[in-house]
Amino acid sequence: MRVLLVEDDDPLRDVLLELLRQRGWNVHAAARGDEALELARRVSIDLSIMDFHLPGLTGLEVFRRIAR
Repeated sequence: MRVLLVEDDDPLRDVLLELLRQRGWNVHAAARGDEALELARRVSIDLSIMDFHLPGLTGLEVFRRIAR
């Protein structure tokens, strides 16, 4: 399972990243909406876990752009 994890709170992102990886998931993490969009364009993603209140692009805007 390839997961895109987007969270701007560093400690929370680090904990989630570690927990998901411990369960064997292939996780790509970003702290900003623009970083998330770039990752989503380069890597095939099965699941996204995204904070909606991000610096730069909001999580909702990232989802909209990915869906295009």
